[in-house]
Amino acid sequence: MQCGAFILIVSILVSIDAGFAEPLLPEKITYQEASTQQVIPYRDGVLIESDHYDTDFVMYAEFDEKVTSNFKVEGIQLLFDVEQNTNGVLFLGLHEKKIRVVMENPKGERKSLPVPDEFHPRFLEDLKPGARPRLISTSNRAAAIVGDVIWWLGKEWKSRKLPNVPQFDEQINLGRLGHKFGTVHYLEGTTLYAGWNQGEWGGMLTAIDLSDPNAKWIHISGKLVGDNSGIPQNSPVHSIISPKKGEIWVATGLAHFGGSWRGLHYRDLNEKWRSLIDGDFEDDRGPIKLPILTSIQGVAFDHGGQIYILAGRAGILRLRENDIEHVVKHNFFSHSSARKDGDFAYTVGSYPMALGIAHNGDIFVSTNSFGVLAFRRTNESYAARQITLNKKDNRTLDLNKLPPSKSDQKGE
Repeated sequence: MQCGAFILIVSILVSIDAGFAEPLLPEKITYQEASTQQVIPYRDGVLIESDHYDTDFVMYAEFDEKVTSNFKVEGIQLLFDVEQNTNGVLFLGLHEKKIRVVMENPKGERKSLPVPDEFHPRFLEDLKPGARPRLISTSNRAAAIVGDVIWWLGKEWKSRKLPNVPQFDEQINLGRLGHKFGTVHYLEGTTLYAGWNQGEWGGMLTAIDLSDPNAKWIHISGKLVGDNSGIPQNSPVHSIISPKKGEIWVATGLAHFGGSWRGLHYRDLNEKWRSLIDGDFEDDRGPIKLPILTSIQGVAFDHGGQIYILAGRAGILRLRENDIEHVVKHNFFSHSSARKDGDFAYTVGSYPMALGIAHNGDIFVSTNSFGVLAFRRTNESYAARQITLNKKDNRTLDLNKLPPSKSDQKGE
C-alpha cells in the first residue's frame, strides 16, 4: 500500500482524509506518475531518489525551483545511488564499466574512495538492481550491500557474508537485503540494523553484530511494552537514523483504511531502547502524544541534530525534550487526483513517503504520486509549494558503447 501510487474509492478516501489542518498547498496539485522515495539533505536542497522508469535515479530539489533538476557527479557517468555517512554524502555509479564511489564532505569537497574488486564483476553480469552494490547509511566512511555480502570502509574495506534472516514474523516477505524500496538499513560501527516496510502486512526491525563471525540476526521489534531490549509491535519501518554517534532513532507506522499505527523509538548509548511514541488506533502508550490520532511516516534530523517527525494528517513536528512542537500543520493525505483507465474511473490519493531537512532549514517531503512537497519558514508561518519531477531517462545503457569520460582524476 505504501510503495507507489495506491488507489482508493472516493467515498473511502474522503472519510479517511478528514484532516486536522487546512492544507498549505493549493487545492489542486499536479499528479505525478513516478513515486519519490528517500530524501537526503544536500546543501540548500535535497537529493530525491526514485525507482520509476520515467525519472532519473537521483534528482535534486530546492524550494525556489518548480521542477526537480538532473543531478550529475563529475567522475561518475551514470549515477545509481546516494546515501549519507556521518561526514557527508556518498555517491555510487558507473564510470567506464566500473563502479565508483565518491564522498563529498560538508565543505563540498569530493574524493573518490577505493572500491573492492568484488563490486565490479557482479555488477557487470547484469544491470538489474539486484546485481549492483547499494549504499547504506552509516557511521563509517562508506558501506554497501552486494548480494548477501556487506562491505564497510574504515581504514580499509572489510566484508562479511550475511546469514539468512530468520522468519521472525510469518507475514513478512523477507525479499533481499540491500533493496532500497521496502527495506531500510543503518550501519552503526559494526552493528547493522535492517528494517522492513510491507505496508498493511506490517514490518520488523532486526540487527546483527558484524564483529562476531558467528553472530546471528536478532529480532528487535515485537517486544512487550516496557521491554528495553527492543521496540513494541511489528509495524512498517520507515526510517533508521543517527544524528549522534551511538544513538539510533527508528520511525514506524502505517495508515490503512482508517486505522493508524505510530512509533518513534530511541536507542541510547547504553544500548537500551525507549519508545517515545507508541500507539495504534485510539490507544497511545508512549510518554509523548501526537496532536491528533494519526500515523507516522518518517523521522529526520536537521543540520544541528534536531529531530523532526513526519506524521500523516498532523504534518511535521519537532522533538523538544520530552514533548513535541507542531512545526507545519498540514494533512498529507488531503491531496487526490481523479484518473481514468478506459471506462474505469478511480481516484489516486497522496501518501507521504520520507522527510528531509535541508541545511538552510527548508523542509521536503517525498510522496507516492505528487512529487515533492516543500515548506519554508516565512516570519511566523510556512510557505509551501509542490515540486514536480523532471522526466529524464538516462538508464538505457549499452556497456559496449559506453564512451570514456573526459575526466578520470582522483579526488573529483
